[in-house]
Amino acid sequence: MKSFHWQLRKTKNLTNECSSADLRMKRYRFTLIELLVVIAIIAVLASMLLPALGRTKEVSKNASCKNNLKQQGFYDFQYSDTYGGYVMPAQWYQSGHTYANNYIYKTYFNKNARDIMGANTTTMKQMPIFVCPTETTPWGGYGDYKFQYTHYGRNYNTGSLKPGDDQTKNPPIKQGRLVKPSVFKTNWDSGRLASYSIQYKSNGQSGQRHNGGKVIGHTTSTKDYRGGSSNIGYYDGHVDKIDKPDTVLKDGAPSPGSINEGRK
Repeated sequence: MKSFHWQLRKTKNLTNECSSADLRMKRYRFTLIELLVVIAIIAVLASMLLPALGRTKEVSKNASCKNNLKQQGFYDFQYSDTYGGYVMPAQWYQSGHTYANNYIYKTYFNKNARDIMGANTTTMKQMPIFVCPTETTPWGGYGDYKFQYTHYGRNYNTGSLKPGDDQTKNPPIKQGRLVKPSVFKTNWDSGRLASYSIQYKSNGQSGQRHNGGKVIGHTTSTKDYRGGSSNIGYYDGHVDKIDKPDTVLKDGAPSPGSINEGRK
């Protein structure tokens, strides 16, 4: 009999415990409305944070791009020290041979190379200082809408080593010709797929891919950006940006804003 009463009390206790657990579960159960409110709050927070993260990422890419141009400027000084004060020319001895894929590549990055650097995804990894982190189009053949040389261009007015008409019209120059090194533009963001040379305003305005630049055209010759900014390296070694270069760059003789500014 005692055993029966003990079992009965135990059963009642278990029943009470289960009832209490059910009540607690009911008490802490989310309603559909509460769940929707939580989801809405998370969505609002995400919408506030994601743009900030995107801007932080762009700032980081922009800083890396500027650092690339500063490193390119370092090779300008190395060249001048080695070759009697001459400015490193944009064009080398043969068509398609440039300051980047010939001199810098073969002198500093691959001393055993017998030929110039090819433009492909493999050499992009070997030559990161010529890869703009903001640019999404890789190196390759311009016929495939890719960058035939690098993501950067060089000022045509630095000269040419190619024999013939190119060298006659645009011979190599010495540092003394650059009367204002701090305003003479050497290398900058380029949108030119089929050329590395920046000779005219139209050449220098296409690479404004930073700070909100939008692609307005993409052909086999040019990936044309507008509404953004371009990073530009100057001969004295500093790097700056030009907002909306299509509105400030000029063609013609040396003058404020011209491609040839700072040279006599």
